[in-house]
Formats: sequence, C-alpha cells, structure tokens
Amino acid sequence: MRVLLAVDSSKFSDEAARQVFARPWPANTQVLVLSVVDELADNLIHEAEAAAVASADLAVPGSCEVERIVELGDPQSRIVERARQWGADFIFVGSHGHSALTRFLLGSVSRYVVHKANCSVAVVRAHSSSGSAQSHGLRVMLATDGSQACDEATRSIAARPWPDGTNVLILNAFGAHTTGRDKCADPRALATMAIDRAAEALQPAGLQIERATLPGDPREVILDHAREWDADLIVVGSHGWRGIDRLLLGSVSEAVAANAHCTVEVIRRKVPGLS
Repeated sequence: MRVLLAVDSSKFSDEAARQVFARPWPANTQVLVLSVVDELADNLIHEAEAAAVASADLAVPGSCEVERIVELGDPQSRIVERARQWGADFIFVGSHGHSALTRFLLGSVSRYVVHKANCSVAVVRAHSSSGSAQSHGLRVMLATDGSQACDEATRSIAARPWPDGTNVLILNAFGAHTTGRDKCADPRALATMAIDRAAEALQPAGLQIERATLPGDPREVILDHAREWDADLIVVGSHGWRGIDRLLLGSVSEAVAANAHCTVEVIRRKVPGLS
C-alpha cells in the first residue's frame, strides 16, 4: 500500500502523522511524507523540511518504508498531483490549521483533496484513543447504503490490518435515500440486507461487529450517531468526485468529512490518470 501523508508545521498535521504511524499497515507499505511550500523563501523551506522530518520520525522502525519530500507550488493541487504521479492508495491530511506553508483549512486544501484525489482520502482529527491505536482497538463506524461505493469502503476495511479489539459499527440510515426501484421496497429490509452483506465481507478480518439501522437523513444520522457511539473513525464510500447516486460527494461524504468529531476516511476506487 502507498500512503501519502501531507504535512505542514501545524498541530493538525502532527495529529495526522501520529495517526498514520500508530496504525498497523499491510506488509511493504510505503509512506511518502509531503510538505508543500507555496512561497520560495529560505525560512519556509526550512520549516517545511523540519515538518517532514518531524512527521517521519514518528514511524516505528521497520513498520513501513518512509520517504520525505518538499515541493514548491500550490498546496492543494500539488498534493493531488503528487498522489497521482506516485500511485498513492491513500492520502492523509489534517482537518484544519493554517501556516505559511500550506494553509490546511477545511474548505480549501482538505476539501479540495477530498474532491479531486483519484484515491481514498482521510481527513484527520484528534479524538480520544485515535493517536495511540497500536495499544488497543479502534471504534470504527462504517456507513453503508448498500451501493457499490459503500461495498468498496467495506472491502477497504476488510483488506487492512487493525489493532486487536477493533470494533466496527455498520450503520445504515434508511428512508431518506431510497431512489428508483428502492422506493417499492421496505427501507428497513433494504438497510438490513446492506448491513448483512457488509458484515459478511468483514467477518474474515476478525473484527468485532455491531449493527445499527436508523431512520433519517444520512448526514445527520451518521454524524450524530458517531458522536454518541464515540467513534474514533468514520468510513464512508464515495461515488466519485463527479457524484452520482445516493452518497453524493458534496452531500453525505463531504458533510461527514467536514463536520465529524473524529477522523473520516472517504473511500474510492483508485482511478488511474484522474486528477
């Protein structure tokens, strides 16, 4: 797996680095620590290099291969372009923060990366146990509507190693997002079917599974229940930045990424050449 970690000198990027290097990853995972300077100045270049070094130093020796790079340019476009060129499977960015280096404001860099990246994106926030995941399990909420995009999110979870004791809550918010032929079916039955399929796919991973079906707008249900359940991580599927079907990027996925109390992973199938 190839993970691009975008950092600046803010505490939010520090948290992104902590979470990346606290996670177990598949064998032979490579992490590229990228810091982007948007002005050519010696002090900014030095600050960018220091941020990259500090982040890379958090890696557990032998856990993954780490490379550091500092680039000049527009942060949001350089992150997306570097991820595409490098063949990243995942981009991790801090949720907020600003500095002379990158101005990681959700609504600018983080939001742009979520929209434009050709791979999965994690918007990182500090929350309870998420920064020390190696010592105990995580509380992971998987939001599913039964679509192919949500099946992709399920497969992403199933394919990665997780700390012992990790608990996955599979959530379906039914009623507000049934369309087309689904309108003729029982929403609760559809929700149960979607959850059962996700649970079956996750079973070989040895994760503890919980289930929840709740009526209401998916954006509100996911955000409210994640906070109530005290999730460390929310995982949602994306139908692609062009947006089709139910979990429209700019709707559910973006609302969750922008407003969650914890880290959010927006999972998409990597599209070669898309930027």
